[in-house]
Formats: sequence, C-alpha cells, structure tokens
Amino acid sequence: MDRTELRFRKAVAMATSGAALIALAGLLAYLPGLRLLGSIRPEYVPMAPATAGCFLVFTAALFSQLRKPLPRRRLAAVSALLCLGTLFCILELAEPLVGFDLNFDDNLIPASDKVGSIPVGQMSPATAITFALAGLGLLLLFYRDRSPRYARGLATWAASLGTCTTLIGATVLLAYLYGTPFMYGGGTIPMAATTALAFLFLGVALVAATGPGSFPMCRVTGGSTSALLSRAFLPLVLASIVFQSILSRMVSASPALNEALILAAQVVVMAVITAWVVERVASSTGGDIDEMSGKLREALKEKQESEEHHRAILRTAMDGIWLVDTQGRLLEANDAYCRMSGYSARELLAMKISDLESVQTAAGTAARIDNAMRRGEDRFESRHRRKDGTVFDVEIAI
Repeated sequence: MDRTELRFRKAVAMATSGAALIALAGLLAYLPGLRLLGSIRPEYVPMAPATAGCFLVFTAALFSQLRKPLPRRRLAAVSALLCLGTLFCILELAEPLVGFDLNFDDNLIPASDKVGSIPVGQMSPATAITFALAGLGLLLLFYRDRSPRYARGLATWAASLGTCTTLIGATVLLAYLYGTPFMYGGGTIPMAATTALAFLFLGVALVAATGPGSFPMCRVTGGSTSALLSRAFLPLVLASIVFQSILSRMVSASPALNEALILAAQVVVMAVITAWVVERVASSTGGDIDEMSGKLREALKEKQESEEHHRAILRTAMDGIWLVDTQGRLLEANDAYCRMSGYSARELLAMKISDLESVQTAAGTAARIDNAMRRGEDRFESRHRRKDGTVFDVEIAI
C-alpha cells in the first residue's frame, strides 16, 4: 500500500468517525438536558432519531470494508442492511405523495416536541433524499471490487454520489452559518444543522473510499500542475466563503459594528492570503518547471553530442557502414561504402539492401535480416553490385 492510498484510508476513517460521533450525539440529545447535542442552538431543530440510526448504519457499513474487501456472505448482509436503510429513507420521502406513514417511523418515534411549528424527531425530506444518494453510492462502492470490468465506472459513480452528499451537507450548513436556516418557517421539516455536518463527513468519507484515481479526487491528487493548483486554491475559495459567512453573521448580530469597515477588512485579509498562496504556488511550480527545463536542455545536449560522435565514427571508419530498418531500407551510409559502391549517399538512401545484392534474392535478404533480429547478430559473405555494374566481394557483420 503506497503513501497516498494510506492517507486516503485515514481520511475515510476520520470522516466516518466524525459522522458516527455526530449521530451518537444526536441520539443522546433526546436525554433530559442534552438537547443542544443534536441541535447546536435551542432555536434549531435537532437531529431526528431515525436520522441518527441511518447514519450509524451507513458509517458502520463504511467501517466494515475499510481494511479489506468483505467476504461474500458478509457483503450480502451489509448490502441488505444498506438497502433497508436506503428504502426506509425513500419511503419517508414518498410519504407526502401518498398521504400516510409508509415506514411507520411516525408511530415508532412520535414527535416529542416542537420548535416553533416544526415537530421534533421527524426526518426531513431533504435528509431522506441525501440518504438515498449516499446509500446508492455505498452500494456501488461495495460491488466495485466484485466487478473488475466495471470497477472504474462504479467508483466514478460512487464518488459522484458522495460529492452530491457533501455538497448538500455543505449547502445546508452554510445556510446555518449565514443565519438563514434551510426551510425554516415553512410547512416542510428542515434538515438539522448537525445532520448537515454529518452528511458533510459522510460524503467526504464516501469520496475518499473510492481512492485517488476516481473523479473528482483524480483532479486534486498527484504531482501534476493542475492538481497542485487545485490543492492550493480550492481550500482558499472554501475558506473565503466560510470567513465571509461568519463576518456577515457578526455584522447582522451586532449593529454597533461598521459593515463597510468589516467588509473592507475582509477584502484586505483575503487579498493578502491569496497573494501569499499565489506566491507559494508560483515559486513551487516555477521551480519545478525550471528544473525540468534544465534536465531537458541537458538531455538534448547529450543527444546532440551522441549524434555528432556517431556521425564522426561513420565518416572516419575505413570499413563500409550502413544503418538499415527492418525492411532492409538504407537509412544511413558512410563515405567508405560510397567509395566502394560508387553511389552517392543520397542515391543509397533511396535504395534497399536487395538492390545492391548480386547473390541473394530479396527474399534471402529479408530472411537474413529476420535471422539477425532473432539472434542479435549475424556474419556472412556476399557480393554487391557497384553503380557501374561491376561486382565486389563483401564480408557483412550485423
């Protein structure tokens, strides 16, 4: 296992643990005095018990295949559990359409309280949709190793669904950071802040579990310039968004703060950070490019010196020397052979060995070339025809 794969496995373990811990906190929130564990703030809805249970099922499934592929029976059992969890969420999503409780969660876990007009303890439709996406992604991930022919495609789809899960969680979480929680004040149950955070962890774990070769991880891993730039600027963009949301929340919460001054300070801070990141990336990338350019110039110089040395040997050799391809076409001939044959170098480069042979046929010459290629060498005597039609004896060493 290489270092990159090991880092990805650690990322899966950490992100999965984060989602599982948030789910456990969501369950503990229904104990007296622990409400904030599941909601962060009193005016926010807490994570529903069914939501916490689904998170525990999904994270346990991810943990089960973290070390090595599951045996067939265990894979079937885990897949069945994932299918049941995904089906539970799909039925929850379909309840508003049919008008009654399809998965019986309203009866098993009745609403215990309200936040405003919102019942506490019921799964949000947005949560059900996100669980359905994540569950499908996990199933595709599990069966990737069982289908080598479609492994790459399954990994890409699993990573794409994991990316959707991450984006949904991040979007809802940013809404909370901006102070305008998603779907509050309407007739639909909103996704809890802790649920959005757990989805963020679960989505990251699912994407990382597909490995560095799947999309979108292949865009940010490796030593290419594009990956280096992505790793540098994507965190910068995300940090600027979060930073701006926190400042906006501070300004709205405290009228004493000067909004224009805060925004100006934000622009200055982000400009300084961006300039620092650009300078670091430019320095690193420029150094790599300069190093590669130096190596390329050195390689070209060595190649040129080698070619000049080769040509010098050809020119000064007393024996006739050719360079031919596998079809017997002359690619190069030295001055000694030009004097022997009476042909100019230009005339010889338009000929084949069989055109010079006076003893062997074209088929015999081809057989000689094949024999030399198999053995790596050959030596034999023959006779060649000069330009004036006369014949001379040659001893050929290949």
